[in-house]
This record gives sequence, structure tokens and C-alpha cells, in this order.
Amino acid sequence: TKLIVKKLGREFCTIIPGISSIQFAFAAIGESWDDACFISLHGRDAEYAQLMKNVREHSKVGILTDHKNTPAVIARQLLAGGIRDRQMFICENLSLPEERILETDLASAVNINTNGAIVVIIKKD
Repeated sequence: TKLIVKKLGREFCTIIPGISSIQFAFAAIGESWDDACFISLHGRDAEYAQLMKNVREHSKVGILTDHKNTPAVIARQLLAGGIRDRQMFICENLSLPEERILETDLASAVNINTNGAIVVIIKKD
């Protein structure tokens, strides 16, 4: 944005902000995100210890995922860490025609197949 405004001049530019996938996911499930914690597992070595800490300490956690750190893998890790009393919202392909939003518990999430861009929200029951 800075480069374009600098080259063309502010009077010739209209800046249109977008919303993040995390904001979109929270809106899609009808929850506020101002009191949530966020972690990205997208394109990273999984930081499951940090994820478990965040899930234990916060009532809502938004998670950016990737093809390795899928909702099923995340659910397995949380269950293995002794976390059970949480809902999982799987927000898949948000804003696209194939958008899908699933609400489930962690035990059921281990069997859910997903595809595409996914935001997971973990919420304390």
C-alpha cells in the first residue's frame, strides 16, 4: 500500500481494508474474538505444548492450520494432553462456495477429514 500511495498520490488511491480469516471464522460461528487467544500452526513445526497451554488458559483459541496440522491432528494432540471439555469449530474454505463450518467435540474431530484453508476455534464447554 505504501509504495502505491507514494507513486500515485493519496488523492488517487482508495484503501479498502479486509478482515482476517480468524475474524471471519469467529463471525461465522457467532462468537466475539476480542477475548480469544490466537496461535498459528500454519507452515510451522507444531508447537503443541504452546497450543495446550493456550487452550488450558483461555476459553477461546483461534488456530491457523495447514495440511500437516489438521483439525484431526490438533484434536488428537489435545486429547493426548488430557484436554477433553472443549468444542471444536472447523471453519473450512471460508467465503468460498465450498465453505463448510462444523461444530464438534474433540473426540469426534479426530475422524473428520478436511480439505482446503481451515481455521479452527477451540471453545471451552
